[in-house]
Amino acid sequence: MEDKEGARGIRRFVLIGLYTGTRSGAIRDLGWMPNVTGGWIDLDRGIFHRRPEGEVETKKRKPSSRIPDRLADTLRRWRDADMNPPAREDGTTPAPIPFVIHYRGVRAQSQRKSWVEACRIAKLDGTVTPHILRHTAVTWMMLAGNDPYDVSSYVGMSVKMLDEVYGHHHPDHQKAIASKIGRR
Repeated sequence: MEDKEGARGIRRFVLIGLYTGTRSGAIRDLGWMPNVTGGWIDLDRGIFHRRPEGEVETKKRKPSSRIPDRLADTLRRWRDADMNPPAREDGTTPAPIPFVIHYRGVRAQSQRKSWVEACRIAKLDGTVTPHILRHTAVTWMMLAGNDPYDVSSYVGMSVKMLDEVYGHHHPDHQKAIASKIGRR
């Protein structure tokens, strides 16, 4: 990817999406501290807040969740780079960047061009959308044998929806009935 700013943003976007199953809009709105425009990442407590301060819960739930261990160190590096930028050659220090996903220091409103370019490089067709990250994360959580209630709570999805769309990915899917076939 020739646009290094876009590449950095899309890398962050993909990693957060795959590790947390968060919807794309909520990922783009993330900040490093509490705010009223998006969620925030509390690395001190290990909590990923998907919803901004004061926002009312809607049908598209945005629950807070634990930050995955494998993502925490990466988030710390990103936060340190954004909040403590190095001095420029002229001796001035740039302002801290309070947004997790940003383009030239400004919160990313859209990542359409970066997403399309990343898909082109990966030789993925135009049907692959950012929402695939949520599907992939939930599928991996189910394949790992996690309790469906825990998965639904973690990603902000009803247990009913989880069962209907992802239930067949769980290793225990149909285990009880399969063990009883042929028995009296």
